[in-house]
Amino acid sequence: MSITPYFSSSARVWDSIEWVFSIEDSGFAGWEIVADGSYRLDNAD
Repeated sequence: MSITPYFSSSARVWDSIEWVFSIEDSGFAGWEIVADGSYRLDNAD
């Protein structure tokens, strides 16, 4: 069994998303968005 590190963040990181491009270089294998307030991933229209 191997351990694969994932990164978790709140919706507030979308103020500037430049950091997301360096996640893999930092040793993380994935990323998850954590709900924060009224943030949505789908189109509410």
